Amino acid sequence: MKITKTARSRFGVVDYKSQDFGSLFTDHMVIADYKNGMWGAPEIIPYGPMSMDPSSSVFHYGQALV
Repeated sequence: MKITKTARSRFGVVDYKSQDFGSLFTDHMVIADYKNGMWGAPEIIPYGPMSMDPSSSVFHYGQALV
């Protein structure tokens, strides 16, 4: 698996005694492409924004809830 480490970790600056749900995230995330009914090779990359096609089914009629 390909791993790209972040240039600057936030591990040392986290206040573990005072956390709000949904406000603390890891330094990295896993991505993998899904194409032709199969998952591609996963990759670990630094945490960051993801681009999505506006026509993704998750945006239409609540299909992501199924």
